[in-house]
Amino acid sequence: MASPAFFHTCAVYNNITKHDHHHEARVLVERVVTIVAMTFCMISLLVVIYLLLPRDVRGSEWWRNPGRILVGPNLNAIIRAVVITSFLGTLGILVRSAVQMDENFPGPSEVVNGGHIFCIVINVFIEYFYESSYFWIILYAIEALMVANNKELPTAVKYILGWIMPGIVCGSGLLLLYHNGIKEYDGKTEIERAMLYFIFLLPILLVLICNPFLFYFASKAAKRALIWHYGRYTASERKLIDSIHFKFILILAAFLTSWLPNIIDAVIHMAQNDNKTAKLTIWIIMCVLNPLQPVLCALVLWGLPESRISFSSWWNNTSTDLSDVSTSNVNFSRSTSSETEPLISFRRKERK
Repeated sequence: MASPAFFHTCAVYNNITKHDHHHEARVLVERVVTIVAMTFCMISLLVVIYLLLPRDVRGSEWWRNPGRILVGPNLNAIIRAVVITSFLGTLGILVRSAVQMDENFPGPSEVVNGGHIFCIVINVFIEYFYESSYFWIILYAIEALMVANNKELPTAVKYILGWIMPGIVCGSGLLLLYHNGIKEYDGKTEIERAMLYFIFLLPILLVLICNPFLFYFASKAAKRALIWHYGRYTASERKLIDSIHFKFILILAAFLTSWLPNIIDAVIHMAQNDNKTAKLTIWIIMCVLNPLQPVLCALVLWGLPESRISFSSWWNNTSTDLSDVSTSNVNFSRSTSSETEPLISFRRKERK
């Protein structure tokens, strides 16, 4: 799972005897948690690869499902970023878990060795890509709102929020932890530990707070555009808006499913709750749900495949001009559009 608590295992303690009993007591628990994490990481990575494979249907290729709504070149690029960053974060958990199973992860020690350096690097790797996925999900909501209003988010803003801000978050956490060196970790106060959790959970809270409002205004803008284009708002248009609402709800539900356990875990740690059963339970849940983020994101953002895998279809698509294939589709129709960045395909009526 992705938790700032894993940075604790990278510490070099000044008084090792103080922590020996704590380390020995949690060996069995860590082994159970590691096995669960590895299992769900492998399941998640394999399912994501399966979902993204090209299908035997016109217009299907890597990252393109011809039967989905709320798409376009810019939104499609953000979907790629969300799934890739989530995928890499889960891959990092798998690597860390494999090293833990091989008993090569550092325990409490008074000497800095390669294991401690690897511990820091792999945890930064995991946190960076998951933090990046949070910011890309925020960018997805912003882009949807911008596109619904016929505007476009500057590329520089996307790069800053999607790639630089996660680095700032991770750097801030590391600075808070190790500004006096790894060996000084023993002296960290409870306030500093709480701040560490807050830093890494802040992007999650931003998604849960900001995205509902962004999605709400995006759907309202899409409704206005429908009325403006057709001059009416009948059951057909209402069905389309309801589909958009449902998709936004699914995105939020998928995100909340993956990361609500992490918020609960942070509350438990900051409340200094010593209930070991509660801590173990929430960690097992985190091991199950955190690695599933790339699967859930691929399902709600990219869509469920409707046909069998076909590499020949992908090969043919990559060698031909796809300019006639619609980048936007609503209600699974096969209408085409000349818009460069449509949110939904209501810009032109479907020809009969």
